[in-house]
Amino acid sequence: MGDLALLDRLSDAGFSASIATTYNVYLPFYEQLVLRRLRAAGCQHNVLLVDASQLAASIADEHQRPRLAGIDYTLVPVSAGGAFHPKVLLRLGKRKGSLYVGSHNLTLAGTGHNHELTTAVRYDGTGSREAVVHFREVIAELRGYLETSLPGVREAFEAAVRTAPWLSGPAPVSPDTVVVGSHRDVATLWTRVRKLVRGAARRVLVVGPFFDEELSLLRAIARDLLPTEGIFVAIDPETVSIDPTVAAAAPFRFVDASGQLPRERRRDGERGYLHAKALWFQTDEGELLVLGSANPTAAAFLLDLANRNAEIVVARWSEATTTELLGEAGLGPLLEAPPVTETQWAALHARNDADGESGDAPATDRAGVLLAETVEDGFLVGGVIADRVVALDDDGTELETLQPDPPADSKTHVPASAETRDRARWLRSTTDQGSVVLVHHTTRVAELYVSSARRELRAALGRLDEDPSQLETLLQLTEKAIFDSGDITRPAVRGDHGSPDGVTATPVSEASSLAIDAQGRPSARRKRRQIASGDLAVLLDALIHRLGQGLLSVATGDEGRSEEELVGSDDDEPPIATPPLDLDLSALAEKCRRKVKLLVKRMLAQLDKAKAAPDDAEPSRRAVVQLAAVLAIIRALRAYERRSEWRRAGLRLLDDKALVQLFDSANASLVPPEDGILARALVANYDEPFEEHHLVIGLLVWLAWETGIDLEHPLSATLSVELDADPWPPLQWLLFLAPWIDDHVTRTIEDAVRATPRRGHDPERWLRAHLPWLQFVASIERSPDPSATLGGRFARGDLVCLAASQRPRVRLVLRVDDGTQGAKLQLMRPDGTLMWMLASRVARVPTEPNVHAAVGAR
Repeated sequence: MGDLALLDRLSDAGFSASIATTYNVYLPFYEQLVLRRLRAAGCQHNVLLVDASQLAASIADEHQRPRLAGIDYTLVPVSAGGAFHPKVLLRLGKRKGSLYVGSHNLTLAGTGHNHELTTAVRYDGTGSREAVVHFREVIAELRGYLETSLPGVREAFEAAVRTAPWLSGPAPVSPDTVVVGSHRDVATLWTRVRKLVRGAARRVLVVGPFFDEELSLLRAIARDLLPTEGIFVAIDPETVSIDPTVAAAAPFRFVDASGQLPRERRRDGERGYLHAKALWFQTDEGELLVLGSANPTAAAFLLDLANRNAEIVVARWSEATTTELLGEAGLGPLLEAPPVTETQWAALHARNDADGESGDAPATDRAGVLLAETVEDGFLVGGVIADRVVALDDDGTELETLQPDPPADSKTHVPASAETRDRARWLRSTTDQGSVVLVHHTTRVAELYVSSARRELRAALGRLDEDPSQLETLLQLTEKAIFDSGDITRPAVRGDHGSPDGVTATPVSEASSLAIDAQGRPSARRKRRQIASGDLAVLLDALIHRLGQGLLSVATGDEGRSEEELVGSDDDEPPIATPPLDLDLSALAEKCRRKVKLLVKRMLAQLDKAKAAPDDAEPSRRAVVQLAAVLAIIRALRAYERRSEWRRAGLRLLDDKALVQLFDSANASLVPPEDGILARALVANYDEPFEEHHLVIGLLVWLAWETGIDLEHPLSATLSVELDADPWPPLQWLLFLAPWIDDHVTRTIEDAVRATPRRGHDPERWLRAHLPWLQFVASIERSPDPSATLGGRFARGDLVCLAASQRPRVRLVLRVDDGTQGAKLQLMRPDGTLMWMLASRVARVPTEPNVHAAVGAR
């Protein structure tokens, strides 16, 4: 106490995100001083959690309303059973972190004038990782208060956490330092703190500015611990909020702390308000010091989960039987402080603290402020509103009167024009002028937490039209995002189907998602949740959309016609783009092919890693997201390859052999029905379909088209790596995908194939041949013919149905040989190994003429 100037620490460099919590807040102070210093030091993404009722009181005063919230930082009103009362300042960077947990509100008084107590925890990437556990504990505690928040608000919080990859990985748990919060445990805060007291209690010191009328915590300590040398209660008689009559008669030693408080960093005559909160227990085994936000009241320590305050404290234990911890906190002199005199008791009356905190009562009369976030077609309000609202800009000018949709799942969708959505800062009820909704601009806030990789990506994309050499940079960024990011998937959530009524909560271009169709078109309303996160999601969303659609239309100069419409027409050749004179296109194409080979190699290693973890399905879920990214990039490069500079030079950007290897090896890892990666990824996601899962299946079928796999002409596969390569196993791999194909996957296949025509091959013919075939196989898998006859004459390429114990049941005959017991058929297992089976043990799958004439002909 007295050693730390919290405001000075805001200028420390090396942090890119902050999460702060406060009970009281003076928003002009936060925006004009705290936020300004954070951003000046490079901390661009900042999240502020505030007690909802206190924020409502602040917003009621026009001069205290936030001017930058929802655009330059994320402001989140939080409601708890009592008060939302933690005081945390958490800053995170790629290699370091700092954490302050204490009694300080984010006010001028709380960070400068008051006497406060704060525990500082730092991590710099060196030494022990014990501190990492404390960061995790605080993050988990705060995350619990955001479970019902809007999706964009939760994403802003998680984006801040993702800036610190060092939070992941093993970390030892310290038995002597514990972060204790009041949210995640049914037990009261006092019950949990009491368990940390080791041995028989001798002395107890309590410091605080607020006490309830019954002195409930003091009496609980006395009852539960029976300290032999008594309970000391340090107060400032001139500012404490306490019932003097009850206190004077209580069996506790009230001492006057005012003369013992430090004077450092204070002007002459400046007294300072005692706002610190502390509990100290000395036992026959050591001492325990508890510092944090919790006042010594029932609301903080004793009430049940539904009524208690939200608090966070840090408890430190030392086996020293001296007062070492007490001295470190600057509290040692309080044990020798003079008692509160009868004159002081007589003059004492309840006072509010200097920054307006009023005894942290468990209930408030003022309703909390609501938050809305921008969505594609208006606003999503994190609460129920029934009356019409007026959208206001930052000057309070009325923009539009809006009629909300019926509420759903405690949220309300409010349709609005794009102009109103983008300009609105507030929504105000037309019937209650004091009822306002703060607007969180999802897209603009997302700009604050983009990584340096995304900024580099944008720069490269901006120059790619005129400078194809930017491909090398793009592929480097892509590789880093897919394989070198610490957190690439969102946590699996049971039963999470997205926003109410299918409203997309965040725009696709900023939504941390790979969920676009194969042609780069974002879907307006999605049924499936996207699980990609971090740099992988954000980077590849922009990259796929740009390469898949934007660059192609720029290159051709014909935005009204699709590629398949251009094929075979008089203007089949796009206008010539002139690359820089000194650009060696051949060398660049070679670099691109090498990078694609490296992406494939690393992806196959990830699939092997996921297969090697049979008891953990999460690596499979992660691998599916990575594979979706790799396949989408390959497809985007294939589209970019159609630009005139590459076509005229006869250069390819993709390595054909690597594509064949990816198709074969990926399928071997993915398709086994019991332990394949596709199945295990769904298990890890609580059997909830997710967008990247469907994208992988659709783009693997597209890869069959790209690598020349053709059911009607199996002997003329254009990309066969060896001249004598067997054409039937690739068709079997394609067939193994059939049970996974639904209407959503079918649309992905159709768009991808049509967007990447190949010379001499008709995309529509290929789709007409293969999609009905795959659908037919899937129908046989679901409902095989129980009356099918076993045995018969078979030829290569015939479809057969195996016994129910063999899954998938439908297989393609690869070879037919004579055996001592009759004809035997060579078939492929889902893992790619080959097997022989007697023809008498399989049933022929009759192929309907309208499904595929070629199959019947064979």
